[in-house]
Formats: sequence, C-alpha cells, structure tokens
Amino acid sequence: MEERIKRLEYSNSLLIAILETLYPLFSKYLSTEQRTEVVQALTEAKGIQWITK
Repeated sequence: MEERIKRLEYSNSLLIAILETLYPLFSKYLSTEQRTEVVQALTEAKGIQWITK
C-alpha cells in the first residue's frame, strides 16, 4: 500500500510539473475564469502534495 501511495505521489508531481510547463503556452486560449480555475487547482494540488510528503 505504501509503495502504491509513493507511485501516486510521483505521478501527481509529474502531472503538476507538466501542467506548469505547458500552462503558459495554452493560457492565452482560456477565459479569465478558466485561467483562475487552473491556477487555483495547481495551487491546491501543490498544497496537498506538500502536506503528504
């Protein structure tokens, strides 16, 4: 179980890094509300991840 959690945490870290990298490229196609939602989701995901480590 612990190994599975570690793999999920790694996967989440990787997804967050990918989204942070690509966000500047596609953000101009999003509405202001959508940009706000993406930033909020990233912030929450990073906060949750920080707590679990």
